[in-house]
Amino acid sequence: MPTSKCLRCGLLTDTLAASGLCTVCVSETQMAAQRAEAEAGTLSRDPHDTATHASPDEWAGVLPAGGYRYEEQIGVGGMGVVWRAVRVSTGQVVAIKKLKPDTFTPAHTRRFVAEAHVLSRVEHENVVKLHDFVPDPADPFLVLEYVPGESLSDHIKSVGPLHPDRAARILIEAADGIEAANARGIIHRDLKPGNLLLTRQGHVKVADFGLGKVLAEADVPTRVGSTAGDDGDTPQGLGTLTAAGRLAGGTPGFMAPEQVSNKYGEVSRATDVWGLGGCLFACLTAQAPFPVGRANMERVLTAPLVPPRQIDPSVPADLSAIVVKCLTKDPAGRYESAAAVAADLKRYLAGDETTARRHPWLRRQWRKVQQTPAWVFATAVTVLAVAGGITLAMVPWRKDAPPVAPPDPVTPESIQSEYRRDLKDGKAVTLVGPTGLPRHHRWRLGSAALVESWHGDGGCAFETIGHSLLELWDDPGVDRYLVRAELRQLASQRLPDGQAVGYEDVGLYVGFASTPGGQGEGVMSMLRITFSDRDPLFHVTKKLQDQQVQSAAAVHFIGPDRSLDPPRLTHASFPFRPAEKRPGPWRTVEYEVTPAGVTPRWSPDARPPAPIAPQVPLDAVAEYAAPQGRVGKVFPGVRLPAWTPRAPLGLYCHSSALAARNVVVIPLPAR
Repeated sequence: MPTSKCLRCGLLTDTLAASGLCTVCVSETQMAAQRAEAEAGTLSRDPHDTATHASPDEWAGVLPAGGYRYEEQIGVGGMGVVWRAVRVSTGQVVAIKKLKPDTFTPAHTRRFVAEAHVLSRVEHENVVKLHDFVPDPADPFLVLEYVPGESLSDHIKSVGPLHPDRAARILIEAADGIEAANARGIIHRDLKPGNLLLTRQGHVKVADFGLGKVLAEADVPTRVGSTAGDDGDTPQGLGTLTAAGRLAGGTPGFMAPEQVSNKYGEVSRATDVWGLGGCLFACLTAQAPFPVGRANMERVLTAPLVPPRQIDPSVPADLSAIVVKCLTKDPAGRYESAAAVAADLKRYLAGDETTARRHPWLRRQWRKVQQTPAWVFATAVTVLAVAGGITLAMVPWRKDAPPVAPPDPVTPESIQSEYRRDLKDGKAVTLVGPTGLPRHHRWRLGSAALVESWHGDGGCAFETIGHSLLELWDDPGVDRYLVRAELRQLASQRLPDGQAVGYEDVGLYVGFASTPGGQGEGVMSMLRITFSDRDPLFHVTKKLQDQQVQSAAAVHFIGPDRSLDPPRLTHASFPFRPAEKRPGPWRTVEYEVTPAGVTPRWSPDARPPAPIAPQVPLDAVAEYAAPQGRVGKVFPGVRLPAWTPRAPLGLYCHSSALAARNVVVIPLPAR
């Protein structure tokens, strides 16, 4: 076991120079000294001579000295070129990596040295091994383990989505390699399919630690790197070699939120957990988890993750849940380490319950049966068979026994009918539970992806650029009831210049009605209570202001493109203190619905909410005949359906992202 410690980097090793430094630190020191000599004009070799600037056809003639024979160029990226070569003295096949002539800059050279420093600290069967590093300031190069085979990126391009079990085994080995690096205080920061190499035997080697960060301890975070430009990956986001001029903090499409914004914390072990989840997502879907390219970099901050199972229903639910847990935007909601990812993947392969998804009760019991010794199972079956036979012998056999009818199929109509029966029987009906998706929903306007909240806080969530109406129930079937919902505003849409849209809010609506017009146009009305937890970072005045919660009777004109004109509102409002930052807190919204109208209630902090707003007037809903405005001109004297509590209700969102949980409808006693 290594017993000597490098005075500079702290690496434990058996080979220290007389200066007390490891071989990599010695090489780095020599390189710095030679660079200083070159700048002073005392070094004979020019870093920009013809050899350094050789064309790709001439690269074979400028291989580094040291007894290597050129075999074949095997890779070229935005920053480096890689050859297969043979060490003449031993016949060992190696991979030699050098900087491309047009990227021979101090910044790239420092990154090259950093990669050597990182690789020297990690020895694991699932990490590409560093054989040697030559720190020539005019022509540095790495001598790496040669991995015959292809990258995971190339493999996915050739065969498409992988079998789920195959994908899990690949990621287990990748996670083992990353765990070894993390244990040595190294964060890879650029995990993607292009940086996972597959041997001909199907094993995995983690490569390209050019963005690897050496930390004092494995759990000490490092701050977000700066950005530089676009990544050199393919349109599908499954790139090859690391590209020069791309994001210093990772590859768009696979980089974690904390690599884009300090809002999500700092780079740590959780960053590599995100990278493992991104690679598993690519294995299962043959695409990146988020849009690629620097122009789409901030989409990882606002766009919800679409689980692999929603893209391909054949993806096992357990594996999809593992991906979702790895790609939780909040680092605290992810697995605690790469080893924890590997452990859950092994549970999936063994058919056991994973920490990312709890199995149904029946499946858990069946698993226990499978693990029961065969003799115990055989004895139990025998006893049950004898007892069953005795019982059947005591029961008279009836030839005229009626056949058992199959259960009715579960449909949206049957679910809502069940809701109505329960409500009429005086039972509360849960439309959205404390976690997960609703049993029934449909989009009245502005369809979007309805997923589990990407902040890992339970409930369901969706995001919209314009207006969206998510219907949860078409008709409660009674005239007096209370609708209660816990809502949370997650984010707002961003304009290209980074500013927020001028108007964005979320809330609850009841009493939906619509009147169609010609050519796809029409008028819709509803009663709603909405709020906006604005983000002070994008507020026009940069100052947090008290804002208004609106309880409104809203009438909208629907254009042919399904967009809405600004509503004509009759509303009551009251101030509230918005959140300091996104996402905001869970806020409780209530509507008391009766044939006479609606009484909204608002309670950000307490239950049950106290009524603090008057009943909303319904004049705007009963008839809309505006003499001015587009609606009046197109549909003069439009008469909307009269108010009724037996109308659709659901969630409202405009230019924002909304999470909802514990949406319940409670029957009220008749008066």
